[in-house]
Amino acid sequence: MKNAHPRLSIILLCYKAEEHFVSYATEIINAFKKVHPPFEIILVANYDAHDTADKTPAIARRFAQQYKNCCVVARAKEGGMGWDLRSGLEVARGEKMMFLDGDGQTPVEDMVRLWNFSEEKIADIWALYRTPRRDGTIRKLMTLIFNTTMRILFPRLRVRDINAKPKILTRRAYETIQPKNNDWFIDAEILLAAMHRHFTIRQIPGAFYANTWRASFVNLRVVLEFMANIVKARIQYWWVIK
Repeated sequence: MKNAHPRLSIILLCYKAEEHFVSYATEIINAFKKVHPPFEIILVANYDAHDTADKTPAIARRFAQQYKNCCVVARAKEGGMGWDLRSGLEVARGEKMMFLDGDGQTPVEDMVRLWNFSEEKIADIWALYRTPRRDGTIRKLMTLIFNTTMRILFPRLRVRDINAKPKILTRRAYETIQPKNNDWFIDAEILLAAMHRHFTIRQIPGAFYANTWRASFVNLRVVLEFMANIVKARIQYWWVIK
């Protein structure tokens, strides 16, 4: 039987990860068993309807059968990363919700450290910022440009690394913000909405490893999406000047 009211929902984004997420998810479950918050883990294994070769949904369902506190979201995709995240948040039952990618780039001990930090320091959102980073010069440069642009346009948004994961939201923050973005801008959407509502955001450093088994999904199309979303956000929050 699943926990009736888990303290924490861990949302693991497993798009096209296939068997690569299995050892990472196992490590997460074992680590949080030792910490003892009543928790659930949600494997988001959404798939492209035309991609019949993707085994991720089947692997996720088999994995979830081994753990009473594990469930799977596997739907034909109707959007990008933001849509995947929202589909996981929608079924989460925890008082707090932690979300991150399932490719193993964040050390599990940093996830636990962020959880402990969230229990010690009152806030609406808690987040890691990536340092040191080991995912390559190009990705670091792209992140620097994006974060610098956001700081210039939204000086009240005092977040060091906007797209870094994991993040933890309180249920109140999630239900107030109700993110709508379907693509890679969803982290920024959540943080900008938090800024607008004067929510408290606390950050701590965490390591970020290279992905050794697949290339990044961040490409020119994603960069153009970011640019379009930044323009829309600047118009939406036109009154934010300091």
